[in-house]
Amino acid sequence: PQGLIGRMEYRSDLFDAATVERMMGQLRVLIEAALDAPESRVFDLPLMTAEERRRVLVEWNDTARDFPRELPVHAFFSMQAGETPSAVAVTSGEQRLTYAEVEARANQLARHLGSLGVRPGGRVGLCVERSPDLIVGMLGILKAGA
Repeated sequence: PQGLIGRMEYRSDLFDAATVERMMGQLRVLIEAALDAPESRVFDLPLMTAEERRRVLVEWNDTARDFPRELPVHAFFSMQAGETPSAVAVTSGEQRLTYAEVEARANQLARHLGSLGVRPGGRVGLCVERSPDLIVGMLGILKAGA
């Protein structure tokens, strides 16, 4: 009659109290949703309140920024590389490349593609794993005009 009562034990060296409270809140939302819709699959049930969901999807996702729309992305990247050459531009696992490193590699690839006959308007296929090489490849192809 008093409702569901629960307690969570956790290792304080792994989790702080705020994280555990958030996890308990998510469990509460999940249980309440399951009680409201017992025919639903657990996969389809929410873990966040409407307010939390709005915060994550709307507030935290408000990342729109003005940038020069007349510039192609590779030119915009070059501008950024000129302004912050030592800043990290790409991270993948332990690998980190600065704007200057990505810019240098992309320029080298663009020159190589040009030496192979790639011309503006041409097409170049790119088949690489998700990695810094993917970014370098895309920028190099764009810089070659393809």
